[in-house]
Amino acid sequence: VLVVDEGRQSGALAEGVMAAIVDASDGQTPPMARVCGADTFTPLGPASALVLPDEAQIGASARRLLGMEA
Repeated sequence: VLVVDEGRQSGALAEGVMAAIVDASDGQTPPMARVCGADTFTPLGPASALVLPDEAQIGASARRLLGMEA
């Protein structure tokens, strides 16, 4: 399970999603990872690319989960 969230690493929606998966897993938690934005304010315009998850981060995390190291 790969959870991608533009929110901050701390206190983002991704934390709740992953916790719900663990709670519902009956002790058989699937491999999981999350890709979140930086723990900072999100700027507007082109500067947002500096703190939001990008395709490279998402792809690298997906490959790691699938055992295809980036």
